[in-house]
Amino acid sequence: MPRSLVVVALLLAIVVAGTNAQGQCFLPPSQGPCRGAFPAFYFDSRSGRCLPFTYGGCGGNANRFNSVGQCRRVCGRY
Repeated sequence: MPRSLVVVALLLAIVVAGTNAQGQCFLPPSQGPCRGAFPAFYFDSRSGRCLPFTYGGCGGNANRFNSVGQCRRVCGRY
């Protein structure tokens, strides 16, 4: 019985993680309210590509990645 609960919990975690990533990948790029100028990348759902943008350093949203590779790993399947 406990083993089946572990399996169900793992499957649920995978589904939730996939749902969060999908939502993250469809957010618009957001510089945030701060005035820094940090290079970052976001997933552009229209083109299906990871594109550069300037992050202000605070706030913003989850569609922000430190590298193209990180962006592709999370959002590349969309």
